Amino acid sequence: MIKFKAALTISFTLSCIILHAQEQDSLDLMQNQIYRQHFENLKSNPVQYVTLPLADFTETTLQFESRDLNMKRAQTAGQITEYGFATDGIYNISEKLRLFGSFNYGFRTEKDLAYNLTAQRTEENFILNPNYLLVPKAGNWETQEYNVTGGASYSHSFVDVGATVNYENRSSFRNTDPRPGISSADYSGKAFLGFNLGKHQISFFGHLGRKTEEHDIISVNEYISAPSFPDTFVRFSAGYGRIINFPSYSDFVYKTFSRGYGAGYAFRGERDLITLNSDYSKSIETLFTKDAGGAVYFDESLENMKYRLRNFYAQANWLHSGAEKDIISSAHFKSITGDNYSVPEQGQNFRMTLDQAGFSNAVVWKDSKRVILGLNTSASYTDFSAIDLLGITYKYVKSIELNLTANRDLLYSPGFKLNLEAGLNSYIPVSQSLNYTPASSSDLMFNNVIAPDYAYDSATKLGPQFGLNFYSPITAKTNLRIFTSFAALYAISKEFQHQTGYPGTPNLYFNAGISLFY
Repeated sequence: MIKFKAALTISFTLSCIILHAQEQDSLDLMQNQIYRQHFENLKSNPVQYVTLPLADFTETTLQFESRDLNMKRAQTAGQITEYGFATDGIYNISEKLRLFGSFNYGFRTEKDLAYNLTAQRTEENFILNPNYLLVPKAGNWETQEYNVTGGASYSHSFVDVGATVNYENRSSFRNTDPRPGISSADYSGKAFLGFNLGKHQISFFGHLGRKTEEHDIISVNEYISAPSFPDTFVRFSAGYGRIINFPSYSDFVYKTFSRGYGAGYAFRGERDLITLNSDYSKSIETLFTKDAGGAVYFDESLENMKYRLRNFYAQANWLHSGAEKDIISSAHFKSITGDNYSVPEQGQNFRMTLDQAGFSNAVVWKDSKRVILGLNTSASYTDFSAIDLLGITYKYVKSIELNLTANRDLLYSPGFKLNLEAGLNSYIPVSQSLNYTPASSSDLMFNNVIAPDYAYDSATKLGPQFGLNFYSPITAKTNLRIFTSFAALYAISKEFQHQTGYPGTPNLYFNAGISLFY
């Protein structure tokens, strides 16, 4: 288990470093939350933003989040509660050198999670990766995780260089038999090189990553993992819907290597910044089982499954900074292909594809003291398919997601500012299909996971969202932000209620926290 004291030590150290960096210049992190995207873009390609005048800031946040998912995919918990601590910061050492970093710590509890003994969830993903253990019995989970990201960019004449590093550690435990304990460590790094010619820049980058994930599954009552106890009998899913024999039901390890490369272009005008980026990456996740003596380690003879992901991503951004109006526009396209290879069977047994295209556009009308109106619209089209190549399951879903939010500083004085946000989210299925051919007498996965998930993905969903942000200066260099948000999601399709027995209660999302900017 990750020690909370160790996490606090790391966060305190990072906070002190960034605090020291802010002594020369400190201001409110942003006039509006829409501008937060600048920080994310900086981390994705720092050399494109070396001339963008991002001011020094440090933000330290404590927050609470609750999600009550009355409609969901099967392999996601019904109730999720999270407590988080985060520190983000940028420091411009000089006009040429910029440092930035983030630290995030989170503690999460999950209730009523069934058919899943892994650290993956299907709340934001259509399906899990194809090799995992499961039991029908639902259980509660506790997860602790922390993530540290650091980066730098340096501009020298016509050449810009940059780098980012990332480390993530996670521990998850289920408190019901069977009881998996999962620990993972994820390391990655990215290097950038940019060449300038007047207002134009061409950049190149490459990245490497490694992740290990160890699984240790025990039961207080070991006799319940038997076919005579169907709710707690541990099964192994490979492909999409197939239950097969697995030689290592108690201890096994995943190891993932990833690598990639890409290129970018930037145009830097007096009030405009246009960036283009494309990236290709490939990762291979290998599942290792126990040897004859019961030991688990990384050796070619213990390889059981290999899951390969190939990812292509392209994005275009436009930032216009005006005296009275700012525009932040983005368009993206990504294409992901996953192939699963069974080492014992010497062949592929699963393939997944996901193609997505989308855009977003944010406009902020402002004066020197407040935001008159911030308007953000986004839309995306997703084409997802998954197939078990041995002929059991083939599913595809094509859908559109639309989002509209608006915010305004309703109240403003030298002592405080109150910002109200309201919006609407929607999910609209365009086309979908599900074909299933039973391969054995067991239809456990189809009846309890595949069919309910398909009904969820085929349902039109709509929901409002509201947010409230209160800003107040504490000292000349410290500002306070108190925030809260609420959202709901309703199933519009009556077919979803008929197919799943869904009672009609919406999903509810609540978030609240406090931040200091210094």
